[in-house]
Amino acid sequence: MMSEKKYHCPRCGNEEIADYTDSFDCPSCNLEFDKKDCDELEESQILSVEEKLGIIKGLGLDINKETNSSNYSRDI
Repeated sequence: MMSEKKYHCPRCGNEEIADYTDSFDCPSCNLEFDKKDCDELEESQILSVEEKLGIIKGLGLDINKETNSSNYSRDI
């Protein structure tokens, strides 16, 4: 039987997170992280969802105009 992976906040190391299907929130940092990023990237390379959206906004892109906006930040 395979055990479920235990996630923690890549910023502060907090293991008491709000776990969702594809992401989790850290109540200490008040940031959301995609589980896919935590599975595939080194901890120092992981950006929060808010940071990724800030980059998109900083580039002058509007994710609401994208046809697949729900996956837009996940693919960065």
